[in-house]
Amino acid sequence: MTQSEADLRKEFEERLRVETLLADLSTRFVSLPADQVDREIENAQRRVCELLGMDLAALWQWSDEGPRNFTITHLYRPLGGPTPPERIVAQEMFPWCLQQLLAGTIIRIASVDSLPPEAARDRETWRHYGIKSIVAFPLSPGGGQLISALSFNTVREERPWPDETVNRLHLVAQIFANALARKRADQALRASEARLSLAATSAGVGFWTVEAGTGRVWATETLRELFGFAPDVALTPESFYQTAHPEDRERLRQVVTQAMQSGEEFRVEYRILPPDGSLRWIVSRGRRPPNSLPGADALMGISMDITERKRAEEALRESEVRFRNMADSAPVLIWMSGPDKRCTYFNQQWLTFTGRMVAQEMGNGWTEGVHPDDVERCVNVYTASFDRRETFAMEYRLRRADGEYRWLYDTGAPRISPAGEFLGYIGSCIDITERTQMEGQLQERLREIESLKQQLEHENLFLREEVKQLSAYDEIVGRSDRMRDVLAQVDRVAATDSTVLITGETGTGKELVARAIHGVSKRKDRALVTINCASLPPSLIESELFGREKGAYTGALTMMKGRFEVADGSTIFLDEIGELGLEVQAKLLRVLEEGRFERLGSPRTVHLNVRIIAATNRDLAQDVQDGKFRKDLYYRLNVFPIGIPPLRERSEDIPLLVWALVREFERKMGKRVESIPKRSLEALQGYAWPGNVRELRNVIERAMIVSSGKSLDLHIPAIASTEPVTPQALEDVERAHILSVLQKTRWRLMGHGGAAERLGLKRTTLQSRMKKLGIKRPTS
Repeated sequence: MTQSEADLRKEFEERLRVETLLADLSTRFVSLPADQVDREIENAQRRVCELLGMDLAALWQWSDEGPRNFTITHLYRPLGGPTPPERIVAQEMFPWCLQQLLAGTIIRIASVDSLPPEAARDRETWRHYGIKSIVAFPLSPGGGQLISALSFNTVREERPWPDETVNRLHLVAQIFANALARKRADQALRASEARLSLAATSAGVGFWTVEAGTGRVWATETLRELFGFAPDVALTPESFYQTAHPEDRERLRQVVTQAMQSGEEFRVEYRILPPDGSLRWIVSRGRRPPNSLPGADALMGISMDITERKRAEEALRESEVRFRNMADSAPVLIWMSGPDKRCTYFNQQWLTFTGRMVAQEMGNGWTEGVHPDDVERCVNVYTASFDRRETFAMEYRLRRADGEYRWLYDTGAPRISPAGEFLGYIGSCIDITERTQMEGQLQERLREIESLKQQLEHENLFLREEVKQLSAYDEIVGRSDRMRDVLAQVDRVAATDSTVLITGETGTGKELVARAIHGVSKRKDRALVTINCASLPPSLIESELFGREKGAYTGALTMMKGRFEVADGSTIFLDEIGELGLEVQAKLLRVLEEGRFERLGSPRTVHLNVRIIAATNRDLAQDVQDGKFRKDLYYRLNVFPIGIPPLRERSEDIPLLVWALVREFERKMGKRVESIPKRSLEALQGYAWPGNVRELRNVIERAMIVSSGKSLDLHIPAIASTEPVTPQALEDVERAHILSVLQKTRWRLMGHGGAAERLGLKRTTLQSRMKKLGIKRPTS
């Protein structure tokens, strides 16, 4: 058992003891006859003090004249001390405490020295009786008149009063108050039922009674919540049976029925399935009400949730099983010793390693196998750590079964029981004989890594220089032939006012190309007006593009110029133009043909001079055939088409894009990246990038966030995109895939990690496919 498991078990058992005591006290006092109240209060004082480590408990009851005079009626003081007088004048001996109690305040004093100045008289009295710490509760059943007070004290030493302890003692105080109230009057007895229910709620305990004659069940609110019953639902024993787990239902029914017939007290643990779908463990205790007639099959009792206890018990059992399995099959040598330092257990690996019997190793016999030069040092480390109850680690040589001495690394830790008892030590050993050889190999690998690092740094410097040598289009990064063609087209069309249609997949940078065209055009001194046609609802797109007059439609309270008027004399970029409705397409066609339009709600024609650049990721030619896009508008837009290649078709640009994005995020995040692993860049180039540059940007941004050093920590997306890519023939896809694998394996077909193994093919089958697809190994 590990230390954390032992601590958990200790805490669980301590809490269980306290909760069991509180539940037992609640059960004992719930229907206690008046002539037994005093005896049970004294017994409860003793049990509470013994369990929680307190030295004194006193119950003070006021006189009939009021709280000025009071008497100690119940006192538990095992350590003795000065005898208090029979009657005490509270106003004279405890004036400050009296005010607090009369105000209904719980007094919680960890040290009498910490009492406020106005409590000087109280401090003097407490010191006279040897009290060091106090917690006192006013007892006023049902919130009525203060009838008494209950205090718990320490004499031997000061102690704090955490909330959990105070809450538990508060519950005891409430139980005492209810008992005293029942003793004084029948009316107080009825009022105490509500207070007892409140106390049970604090302790997580639900109370119930079963009347056999009527079949009715009375249950507290806590019990209803525990079983998932609504507050207004009438309950019967069958209600509880149906909530029980099917495997426990009949057993629960038999236990309760037998208890009702015999009158004997019962305790049963079972599972329930409340309406919320969870599974809980419940413990119920019950008995026949006191003074009931023989044969009266009525029961009263309590129920509480013990799910956490059951889980802890199960975890403990599983831990023990895991330890036994681990000890028998672990590839390490395991030993255990008792509190006398003598070893009591060795696992099978130890016995196999030494070739000795268990009896030979027990006690101090294991030292016979330790190298003579290491015995004294080994025993000294073990003994010193044992005496201080500290963990230790040491290295020594132990004779193996073949006679060779092997270096072991041995670690040990103290074993502590849940009760805090020292049980001895447990340790494990591993063979580290090859460590020196491994360290030599490690140093060689480190030198190789350092050499590769320097090589990568040179390559990264080259790539950074490439970034600096990009074209004049600052926002566009690319040196591939495809991108050079795109930029050449930008140069040719930028100086004109011709309409441009930019096509390409999502994330390829169509807007950047539009900005580049505008940026070198003669209209560059005016701002580029951009609108995403897919981001606006159809009802607003027309007014957004062409404007509106005041009152043009409901809600149009003012005149508004459209984007085309704002772009007069400049360039307008219509992104996702394929999403425009047919009606708006007609109006856009008129702007292209005549350079004029009318605002919504206005008969006046507006003339303008605007250049149109449109972009789409759709196949507009197909949309024309499908009747989704106007044919005449398509031809007007398609004056100068520019197709942006997807990132997978220009993988040679990826290193430049990566460094450009890295530098951008360096400025935003205040970080500095000096190198990117070559394998990471190659992996990026081999990925399909269904999301194109936008997806690459997200990958780099995440890498910049998680990287903590000077090298960029890249992770390639693991899930392939489901977005459609450019259609290819099946043989083209097969050829590309086989070529990719051959390049990764450096054209090695056979053996472990070869292309045939990676592709899941026989070597001959792979060679046949390569021949059919025309795949040949490069000559250089």
